[in-house]
Amino acid sequence: MSKNTVKTYRRQLKIPLNYSFFLFGPRGVGKTTLLNHLLPPKKTLRLDLLDNELEYKLSTNKTAFKEIISSLTDAIEWIYIDEIQKIPALLDEVHQTLESNKKIKFALTGSSARKLKAGQANLLAGRAFTLKLYPLSIRELETNFHLSQALQFGTLPKIFEFTNDQDKRAFLAAYVNTYLQEEIVAEGVTRQLQSFKNFLQIAAFNNGEIVSFSNIAQDTGIDARSIKSYYEILEDTLLGFRLYPYKKSIRKKQREKPKFYFFDTGVVRALQGLSSIKLAPKTIEYGKAFEHLLINEILKENHYRKTDFQFSYFTTPNSEVDLIIKKPSGETLLIEIKSTNNIRSKHFTTLKSLLPDIPQSKGIVISREAYKRKTDQNILICPWQNAITEIYS
Repeated sequence: MSKNTVKTYRRQLKIPLNYSFFLFGPRGVGKTTLLNHLLPPKKTLRLDLLDNELEYKLSTNKTAFKEIISSLTDAIEWIYIDEIQKIPALLDEVHQTLESNKKIKFALTGSSARKLKAGQANLLAGRAFTLKLYPLSIRELETNFHLSQALQFGTLPKIFEFTNDQDKRAFLAAYVNTYLQEEIVAEGVTRQLQSFKNFLQIAAFNNGEIVSFSNIAQDTGIDARSIKSYYEILEDTLLGFRLYPYKKSIRKKQREKPKFYFFDTGVVRALQGLSSIKLAPKTIEYGKAFEHLLINEILKENHYRKTDFQFSYFTTPNSEVDLIIKKPSGETLLIEIKSTNNIRSKHFTTLKSLLPDIPQSKGIVISREAYKRKTDQNILICPWQNAITEIYS
């Protein structure tokens, strides 16, 4: 496969270099690259639990980790444990080390929170920050970001090492086959590989849609309870997130059916088996990918900026708003995402009807129009390039 020179991108996530931390994110989003760049090599010991021999030694020999710690030289300040979820019990030893050695800090990465949650792992009781890393953002890519390529192939860092579309498709196919299927099964999350493969494709085609366990069960022949657990697996392995409908009552919100979005547009196309088909503007598929990309971007920014926005969507049998953002200040943004470059009144009919009923609310239509403008109804038509600035200003 032909490749460009590997580029290190300036990531938005701020890593604390004076405090221990967990760094979670799907494999391939750049956790290792980021930490190799930030942590001083001569002051860092790295333990990679993807190394089968090391994993076996640390999981079967209860004293091995303590022996490694006791052999450290005075120069070591950081212990970097990659894929910590493979041995959750190590966190007890990490905790003890933090208590006994104030000089040592830990960088703990993981691509799944499932085993940590299931085993009630020691999450260090406030002695470590919890951070998440996502695929590259529009702001991180800067001039390397191209909308059509991001919609088609996503923004996993590895994608940008390849110079042609054929190699990008091959990478995504390998990613889907080795990670989304085999790796999940290898972790013992599910042993029904073929059922899970069938589910993954259906879930990809339902990306951004309201999740109905019973409907998907009918399409796949898998029982609804298993479908529910499979979606939980996707969330726990950081491959996507739920977006709940807008409700003033939190209890009511949790009883409603959510939408589910995968973490990357390119991964969705690969799961659908459509990576080789070019997305064309003015098609339904292009519009869905455009909405997916922008929603992912907006949620990435919320995490990186620590703004504590609350996200939901609004729907009735006859209308829908793609994204509702409630800010801590009390302001509520109602956002429609349209891939057209010619926004007309019909594109924001629901916004016009809802805005008067929601105090401190504003309407925004994110589109491919070239310039910002405001309608007579005080709704902002916003080019996608300016959307993050408008939302987070």
